[in-house]
Amino acid sequence: MNSFLLENLDSIPVDKSYYDQIINSSAIAIDFNVDKNDFESAENIFNKLESVLPDEMLKEDYFIRIELAIKSNKIQNKIIRGDYEAAYSIATDLYVKNKDNSKVLDIYLQCGNIYMQNLGLNRETDRLVEVADSMFTNAPGIKSVEDNFVLACINAVVKAGLYKTNHYKSKEILFAANKKLPNNKGIKETIAYLYHEIAMAEIRNRNYKKALEILNDGLKYDPENWELKHEIELTKGLLNKR
Repeated sequence: MNSFLLENLDSIPVDKSYYDQIINSSAIAIDFNVDKNDFESAENIFNKLESVLPDEMLKEDYFIRIELAIKSNKIQNKIIRGDYEAAYSIATDLYVKNKDNSKVLDIYLQCGNIYMQNLGLNRETDRLVEVADSMFTNAPGIKSVEDNFVLACINAVVKAGLYKTNHYKSKEILFAANKKLPNNKGIKETIAYLYHEIAMAEIRNRNYKKALEILNDGLKYDPENWELKHEIELTKGLLNKR
């Protein structure tokens, strides 16, 4: 049936009754291939069907359901096998194509969460931030996506220890996050923490004036930060003893 459909879909008459018949036949063949985990054959038939149907038919629910059946099973197959990156990539393509479909959104969010958890466990922080940022862009206004984005940025800077080795990249990550979510307390507190650590390095080198400037800059993001305020008073004292 696979060969018959692929060879003859181009020659079907331009008539709705024929279209309906060929869609039904294609759906049966696709289901059969999906049941065997032969996603390549299922997608070949679907792609061929998509190329011959009129544009208005491609927007029908039943046609979207066929693609969803293929992709959702393929995604689940990838997740079971631990290929989370491939599952996320498939889910992203499916979501970008069907942003108004709530089921597709759920699949996209689920795959993103699983993939990010795996990246976090493997300490692939750069990729974790990339994925979190991509999800933030693709699915704006969803609290869980925003929370994961914030958590990814904080983990990259603090838990992964980036603030100790690269202040510039840490600032880049946190400032970009603050621009996207200017009212997020967690991001602001982390920026303040970063400034505190940078200032402490200056204090150890007895650059007290520079340290004060840095501490005050941090206070702009988190005005009630007790550690910054306390360190400012201590540093002023050290500066006055000179």
